Amino acid sequence: MAAGDVEARTEKTNDTPPRRSPFGHALSIVLRLAVLAAIAFAMFALGGFLRFANSLSTIEVPKQPTAHGIVVLTGGSQRIQVAVDLLQKNAAGRLLISGVNTSTTIEQLAKVTGAPVSLFETRVDLDHRAANTTGNAHEIAAWAKKNKYEALIVVTSAYHMPRSMTELKYALPEGFGLTPYPVSPEDLDLSSWYTDFGTIRLLFSEYAKFMLVKFRHLTAGLAGGKSETAG
Repeated sequence: MAAGDVEARTEKTNDTPPRRSPFGHALSIVLRLAVLAAIAFAMFALGGFLRFANSLSTIEVPKQPTAHGIVVLTGGSQRIQVAVDLLQKNAAGRLLISGVNTSTTIEQLAKVTGAPVSLFETRVDLDHRAANTTGNAHEIAAWAKKNKYEALIVVTSAYHMPRSMTELKYALPEGFGLTPYPVSPEDLDLSSWYTDFGTIRLLFSEYAKFMLVKFRHLTAGLAGGKSETAG
């Protein structure tokens, strides 16, 4: 056999790619599917966030709301001011301020809102127990049941409203009347949220919390019960 034939045969043998094991092939498919699933999830999450943020920029404040009671979820003095103003306009007969610091007094709240102390003494209740939105919903539900209310005006920040309404609808009886009254902080422009990184970060954080609440309620519903986990 000629030396040239041996060299040619050797080169042909070396050019043959190594055969991939079945395990390696399966692992490659799994990794590709995982990447595609991650991309699909990211696109789904981004689309959901965009819908969430845009819905906040078009949220409307009811002009003359009326109900049995008013509830405000603390998180800023502006929320309490709006709720007290509604009470003074007789939009409802009584107000619950949920999530008040244990050291806060009605005298301090009267001074901050400019309302008379007598208003707080006769028509305002303070909830010192709630430490988060889930706690707010539970305390509000107990307050509404105690007073035999069937309709409430809900006051909180606009970006916090979707999560608050979800928690309240889950805590209150089916068919309970809820009127959202969103408050827009003066330093937060939701109409152009996409132009400010701080606002984008705030809304994305709130969207993540909102989705966790939806997921918790969904899994609790499938399990045939209501979750008591704080959110």
